[in-house]
This record gives sequence, C-alpha cells and structure tokens, in this order.
Amino acid sequence: MTLRAIVIDDEKPNRELLKQVIDWVCTSIEVVDCVSSVTEGVLSIQKNKPNIVFLDIEMPETNGFGLFEYFDKPDFKVVFVTAHEHYALQAIKMKAFDYILKPLDKEEIIQIEQRLLSEWSSDEQRFFKTDDYVQKIDDLKKLIKSNNSEPDRKLFVPTVGGFKLINLNSIQYLEAKGSYTRILFVNASELLVTKTIGSFEKELEGTFFYRCHKSYIVNLKLIESYFQQDGGHCKTVYGAIIPVSRRKYSGFMDRVLEHIEPPHVSI
Repeated sequence: MTLRAIVIDDEKPNRELLKQVIDWVCTSIEVVDCVSSVTEGVLSIQKNKPNIVFLDIEMPETNGFGLFEYFDKPDFKVVFVTAHEHYALQAIKMKAFDYILKPLDKEEIIQIEQRLLSEWSSDEQRFFKTDDYVQKIDDLKKLIKSNNSEPDRKLFVPTVGGFKLINLNSIQYLEAKGSYTRILFVNASELLVTKTIGSFEKELEGTFFYRCHKSYIVNLKLIESYFQQDGGHCKTVYGAIIPVSRRKYSGFMDRVLEHIEPPHVSI
C-alpha cells in the first residue's frame, strides 16, 4: 500500500529536505506535491486527495492551523513539522496525527510511516467511501432541492471526505476559479470548492441568486447599487464589487427588481 503525501511549508529548502528524507527512508509514502502556503495546500489537497499532509506552522500568509478552517472533518492525517515546541499543545487540540520538531529525525519519520500504515489499513472501509454513502448523498441533495424554502434554503457543498449545508442567506457571491468555485460569505470568510460555477448556477435556479457574469453569481438580496464604470459593476451592502457583463445586464436588472419590496401604502 502506498500513501499519498503533500508537504506544505513556505520555505523551499525545508520542503525539498523533507521530501528527500521521506523518499529516502519511507517505502510506503509518496510525496505527490510540495506547496508554499495554506491556500495552495487547499487546492493541492482537493486535487491530489492525499492520505497525509506534512504541515509547517509558522507561515506568512496563514499559519498551519488555518488549514483546519477549510476542512471540518479532513479525510487525511496531519503531521505538523516545526521548529517551535510551544505549538505542541495546540497541535494536539487540532487532533493532529503527529508532531515533528526540526531538525528532522529520520527514525521519527519511519515511526510515523509505520503508524500511518497501521491506522490506514483499519480505515479503508470508511463509510464515506461506500456506495451506500454515495446514494445517501444523492438522496440528501434531492431532498434539499425539493423541500427547501426561503429563508432557510440550503446549498449542498462538497468537501474533502464529506459535505456542508450552507444557508443561502449567508452567501454574498460565488466566483469561478477555473474548475473550482470560491464562495464569499457575508462575514467575509470564504470557501474554495471543487465544483464548477456552472454546476452551482443550475442548483441555484429559482432562488435569489443570479449569474451576472461568466465568473460570478451574486445574491440579489444584497445588492446595494449598480454603476456603469469599467463595463458595469454592482456593489453589495457589505462592500463587495462584482462585475456585470453587458450580455447579462438586462436579466440582472429584471431579477433585481423582482427582489425589491414594494413600498407600504396606508389607505
């Protein structure tokens, strides 16, 4: 059995050294990618589906603990690799599989490989990999589509090893990122999803969302203004600026007007 691994470390020499040590001493771990940030790590995890992630903690953009914000129940083990011993308690709280202090000890890495092989062999029949689980997910998606009603309608979003149900009212807009989609929430947090924006457009039919541009789907309830500069843009009540294409302008205006509440008139 070969376990797939990803290395996340902002310093290139550290990434290369760890990969070399793993290649040298581990017969059952293959490093399939090395990246320099949590953001790149999220994309790599979604693409490569690793069994194990070797994760540095102190990085300039987002520290290693930030990875857990993207994966509620990660379908991979995490081994923190750092020169700072004081992070050990936090790593334990994050339910890390293990914790390695730099400089690297090859014997320690060999022991980690042995533990990984032992644990993974007992996990191979996990529920989320079964046909029964896949069928339950399909049934759940159909139920969501048929029974959802505003304002509590949910959006089904796949994650690594599972899914999330997201309240539509919590979303500002969705943005295409190649074959991925970035979801920006009203609280300014975001989620990168392995699903195309075209797929989301179909799922959001009949809701208060509209695809105003080839790369954007916007929550019409949150539109604050529209301006024609630079080809046309709308602004949400949270300050996000979103392009509106010329081809989509007419449909966009029609849909915006649908969601404006008429004034109350006393007789």
